[in-house]
Amino acid sequence: MEIGRKVKIDFSKIKTLDDFYTELSGLFGFPDFFGRNINALIDCFFSLRYPQDEMTKIHVAASEYLLMELHHFSLASEEIKETLIFTIENVSLKCKEKGQEPSIVLLLR
Repeated sequence: MEIGRKVKIDFSKIKTLDDFYTELSGLFGFPDFFGRNINALIDCFFSLRYPQDEMTKIHVAASEYLLMELHHFSLASEEIKETLIFTIENVSLKCKEKGQEPSIVLLLR
């Protein structure tokens, strides 16, 4: 497995869950109908390897992963932290069910 894409997220500018969804939607190019909830976030992130789903503008191959660099993550609210961790866990579980390695790796900076 190798890094296919890298995305940096600065949590010093993200104060609310709504800010968090707005930031991710802008970075990843989620569709206009993005539901701004945890289930929609899981669906969008799981589609990183499936460009035909048109859920993100960022994609990685089956042999790659997205490196998500989290800057100032300790400043995020517990709600935001829990949302992100729960989302990544569930995306990784869905990848495992498909016989794939995780599509997202987190790096705390």
